[in-house]
Amino acid sequence: MACVTQGLDLNQVIAYNLMRIRKTLGESQEQAAERLEPHLGVRWSKAVYSAAERSYAGKRVRQFTAADVAAFAAAFQVPLLYFFLPPKPEDRHADGVMIAGRLISWPDLLNVMLDGKQQGAFQLRLFELPSSEWPSLNYLPRPGMTHAEARMWLEGLGADDRALFEEARRAVQAQEQSHDHGT
Repeated sequence: MACVTQGLDLNQVIAYNLMRIRKTLGESQEQAAERLEPHLGVRWSKAVYSAAERSYAGKRVRQFTAADVAAFAAAFQVPLLYFFLPPKPEDRHADGVMIAGRLISWPDLLNVMLDGKQQGAFQLRLFELPSSEWPSLNYLPRPGMTHAEARMWLEGLGADDRALFEEARRAVQAQEQSHDHGT
């Protein structure tokens, strides 16, 4: 790992994850730009897409809007939070993100995104919405699935989902192996 600096701009984290989802899906920058076009309302050139990704480690950091991030999530069919996940440890060159001049560590960022001290506030807001607007969560594997149920679940995934699931499975296996070998 390279020299670790204090903190990244949150836009750099978004840029990193924009690159990660594209590479995970095995797409070129041109293909990713084509995928984004209907969601952004404009076609990014390869140079624009490349600059957006390079802003993770570059000197010029692209400032993404909330609309940009929502378009990325819709285009790549991943949850919005995907774009705020910390980089893989071997890809990190910072200790966390800087928000309002304050360093937020990677674990603290995940706590803010996934836990928070006011969990009930999320549930209250969700319950204010008509249940017909709630997302279907049938795409998630359930703990305790039988082998046959898991196979049916996997067969129901699209090619993009299968690629992401396989990458996640390989990462978990690698992590388990490194723990087994004491590294």
